[in-house]
Amino acid sequence: MTSVSNFIDNFHFLRPLWLLLLPGVIWLYFTLRGFTSSQWRWQRIIEPALLEHLIISARSNNRIRPFHLFTAAFCLLILSAAGPAWERIQTPFVQNNAPLIIALELTPSMLAEDVKPSRLQRAKQKISDLVATNVSSQIGVVVYSGTSHMVVPPTNDPALVNLYLENLTPGIMPVEGDRPEKALILANKLLASNPIPGTILYATDGIDASLAVEFTKPADVTPPQYLFWRFGTETGETAEAGNAAIEGTNIRGLDEIAAVTGGTVVAESLDGSDISRIQRLIATHLENVLLSGQDEQWIDAGYYLLWPLVLLLLPWARRGWTLRWS
Repeated sequence: MTSVSNFIDNFHFLRPLWLLLLPGVIWLYFTLRGFTSSQWRWQRIIEPALLEHLIISARSNNRIRPFHLFTAAFCLLILSAAGPAWERIQTPFVQNNAPLIIALELTPSMLAEDVKPSRLQRAKQKISDLVATNVSSQIGVVVYSGTSHMVVPPTNDPALVNLYLENLTPGIMPVEGDRPEKALILANKLLASNPIPGTILYATDGIDASLAVEFTKPADVTPPQYLFWRFGTETGETAEAGNAAIEGTNIRGLDEIAAVTGGTVVAESLDGSDISRIQRLIATHLENVLLSGQDEQWIDAGYYLLWPLVLLLLPWARRGWTLRWS
């Protein structure tokens, strides 16, 4: 469904002026269609009232004629020349160059075990898997609770990121709380040192919708892309053995903030589909920013229409198959 919607959103013609020929071809077809029939040739000699009784069968005029195929081929030729396009050319210089700052939530709610082994452990495993895909040449990690701190400065060393991920727990944070906006400030500072547009990826179990205004404040750099990697279930963790129950993920808050910032919420999945989606979003954001203000480079799909055009022209190799205009 996503690919279909992307096709609809991006479909356009690179050389649309060629389409101005289509109405003329259609008009010519309906104007000359009758000229190719035997009835039109005889009606100049025989009275129309008498001619309809002399025609053996009018059904023969409904079969496909060279004139029909010629018109269809001409329309395909015009569409091909107009240059239909819906996919951008993948520019090699932007791949794997988008800086990525991961903001990992370290609050007690991340210790909930509604997903196994826990929300935090699952988040760290997923981050490790994402880093291993070489999604970016510069990956930094910040953590937050009541305060925010840089754990790994932007680096191209996945092993370094994994080394520090292992020991991250809520207990190391100096101040309790849930202040994702503090991580936002720190992440923007890290992105400010890189001229290439970046992405801020929150690994969290929810953000309160009231903080949306913090995400809309102007940044000192090109506005980053916001991705929200959601961990945990909607129902949360029920109380057991005297422990306090933990609420489910704040899906509504994440959705509202994503809508305000133009970001995307990515639900954690058991397979690697969430990681693949994050990879695509990071690459697409970088391409869109770098190509804005420039002539967008699209794949000209008009060449694909040459194949059905060849098929329409094949009957001309048949003996006796000729195009007659009168």
